[in-house]
Amino acid sequence: MDSFDAMKKVVFKATPEGVLVDNQTPYYMNYIGLLHQNKPAKNVKMVAPFSQAVFEAKGVRSGDKLKWVLVNDYGADQEGEAIAQ
Repeated sequence: MDSFDAMKKVVFKATPEGVLVDNQTPYYMNYIGLLHQNKPAKNVKMVAPFSQAVFEAKGVRSGDKLKWVLVNDYGADQEGEAIAQ
């Protein structure tokens, strides 16, 4: 698995606080943005390999679409989408 494949393996889970980002890959995921219903989440940060972080966002439910942006290994912004579990 390379870092581009790893981006697709990160799981986003709805929690009362917002979104739990579960990175069970061997790569750092340097998130710089997360949108839920076009509203930015707070406390967006890097998620270390095999760890979790909570990004603060109100009203996230399982099945909601999320848009994320991270800085990839080449220093470029990489955008993607995920469905909250």
